[in-house]
Amino acid sequence: MERKEGIRKAGFDEMNMVRGELHQNGPAKPRQKLSLAEKAKYQFEADEEDDAMEEEIDDNLHQLGLAAGRLKGLAQATGNVVDEQNKTIDRLSHNTTHVDEQIARNSHKLKKFGF
Repeated sequence: MERKEGIRKAGFDEMNMVRGELHQNGPAKPRQKLSLAEKAKYQFEADEEDDAMEEEIDDNLHQLGLAAGRLKGLAQATGNVVDEQNKTIDRLSHNTTHVDEQIARNSHKLKKFGF
């Protein structure tokens, strides 16, 4: 029962770690709007259609930036969880090696006595 509870708690802690990493970045920063003069430098024809296109491009780039930030947070959280799981695997590997050595010693002793 204790082992099951430990495994459940470890899974719960890992989920909380991922959630914490995702929310660590804080709220999304609002997009900085360029002035008409700044936009005009990059426009071929300065008309309403180009202004609307520039606005749409800016919005799309902002959304891509937000998505990339979320992916970065998720990747970092996943990396942290993998690091923690690797520590657990190393600990289990050490324990199983120790138990295997004990079994080998005891088997050797039993063979001496004819079992």
